[in-house]
Amino acid sequence: MKSKSFTVAVAIVAIFGGLSLQTYQLVFLSDGPMNSFLLGLIAWSIAPYIICGVILFGFHRSWPSAIGSFLVLAADLAMHHSVFIKPAGSTAAVGLVFMPIVNLAFILPVGLLIGWFVSRSAKTNAL
Repeated sequence: MKSKSFTVAVAIVAIFGGLSLQTYQLVFLSDGPMNSFLLGLIAWSIAPYIICGVILFGFHRSWPSAIGSFLVLAADLAMHHSVFIKPAGSTAAVGLVFMPIVNLAFILPVGLLIGWFVSRSAKTNAL
């Protein structure tokens, strides 16, 4: 059962880390006052983490949630680095607008699928 508690911990840390990163970027690093565009952007940006939280706590699936949230967090950290730490050009910030779509359409489904396969494999090997 150590594997289950470890994957739950990884999922919780990745979900909390992702929610914190998105909140920090959009509340503290954005220029100008909070407006409806920023509220919509933060909603899209935290959606993958909310989905992983529902999968973890609602459906009790730790592997898909852990791998999915970890991959989304890794992609968000890479985007954060390319926008705020070492921007490649003046249009680097455009990535912040498209990253939530990439996360929801590609990265999260791939992570959930990988997590589902790992979970099935772990159950098969345990028998």
